[in-house]
Amino acid sequence: MSEIKPDEVQRLANCLAEMPDAESPLTKRKTVALLASSIQQARDKGYTLKQIARQLQNNGFDIGYTALRNELSRHKKARSGPKKPRAAVKKDPRTRVVTPLSGATPRDVAPAKASPRAADSAVPPVVFPPGAACVFTSDGYFIPAPDPEVL
Repeated sequence: MSEIKPDEVQRLANCLAEMPDAESPLTKRKTVALLASSIQQARDKGYTLKQIARQLQNNGFDIGYTALRNELSRHKKARSGPKKPRAAVKKDPRTRVVTPLSGATPRDVAPAKASPRAADSAVPPVVFPPGAACVFTSDGYFIPAPDPEVL
């Protein structure tokens, strides 16, 4: 390899800096994003997405109805910004957390009698999921569902 003089390096650097930006083809996603307002204007005129996709195909943009619909949906979601967090569920401190008995073995089941509690302490109500025959409380006790015939 031959040696290059410092002034030659500067000339080559200038030559590269003067090169115009290369045009790279746009993806379908970017193209739909750029056309989104025009597509909406066509929809406002009463055209369906199928008709709009056909018009785009006739004019050189190879995109089908399904791809157009999906890309518009993605574009709309991206424009709407990040999702807002869901509102936190407020828990009633008086209600104990229970889970339905599913897959528990007899070893996992505590005695049916509840633990002795002071008479003056407020015992929160137990909420049974629909169809549950029994539940485990968050403190590890087993509570059978009340018999509807006795109530």
